[in-house]
Amino acid sequence: MKDFLSLPQAKDKHFRPVGKSDGPREPFHPRGKAQQHWKRQPRCSSHWAATICVVEVSGDRSVLRSLLTLNSEALHGIATSPGVSFANSGNYSSATSFPQPILMGAAFDDELIRDVATVVSTEARAFSNAGRAGLNFWTPNINPFKDPRWGRGQETPGEDPFHLSSYVHALIDGLQGGLYPETRRVTAGCKHFAAYDMESWNGNFRYQWDAQVSSQDLAEYYMPPFQSCARDSNVGSFMCSYNSLNGVPTCADPWLLQDLLRDHWNWTSEQQWVTSDCDAIQNVFLPHNYTSTREEAVASKSHMVLYWS
Repeated sequence: MKDFLSLPQAKDKHFRPVGKSDGPREPFHPRGKAQQHWKRQPRCSSHWAATICVVEVSGDRSVLRSLLTLNSEALHGIATSPGVSFANSGNYSSATSFPQPILMGAAFDDELIRDVATVVSTEARAFSNAGRAGLNFWTPNINPFKDPRWGRGQETPGEDPFHLSSYVHALIDGLQGGLYPETRRVTAGCKHFAAYDMESWNGNFRYQWDAQVSSQDLAEYYMPPFQSCARDSNVGSFMCSYNSLNGVPTCADPWLLQDLLRDHWNWTSEQQWVTSDCDAIQNVFLPHNYTSTREEAVASKSHMVLYWS
């Protein structure tokens, strides 16, 4: 926790510094009234995989020219997974479906999880080699699950951050074919970054709610599984979430995506990238009202995030 709290943001959850030397900025204002920090040059475009996208930087605007990637799901296997094409019969007509992560997590057996992930990624790579799937799989969902009202809790291994950190370390090892493989079997994606555990409650929806989280809760509860993904497990991709974190949409947050993820956890390989959840960049504009236009949402955030719609 001391290591996390050494970051400048941890002093006050309502005044979060933009960078290590920029000092605190004004509290959040609707429609991006305090957006001066977006005028700086992008610092992390070189961290993207060159085979994934081409970025043109002009002044303070980064324009995503092309996106050449296919994404699939593999939370407990690729059977009936979105983004995977199955044949009607014969080869590529089926794949293994394992239990939901909430049940596999209850085994408290990391070797088992590594073996399961190895089977999943072997099947996934076979489908990809046949042109029936991509190589980037939006797995695992590593949000701690402490509220049973969250409808997607079965996608996670449980509520304990220590257990989740150990689980995801073994899972990524199996999915990617090792922690530092010469060639990944597939690219895993840790989601949803961060403090995301609500779908719809009392008029609040996952697309627009603002998670107010103290620095201590971030350090002790919400961040350890993602730290394990980035710093300890060398995961290939992250997914930023729909929600805001302490007033800033996660897909538009330089503290979250640059200062913490890339700089502090040293997640800086050229073969690592962040993708948005589906339409999450649009949500920076509406319903978060964090920018004045959709174009501003795309232009000012694209140096940190691959946009997925």
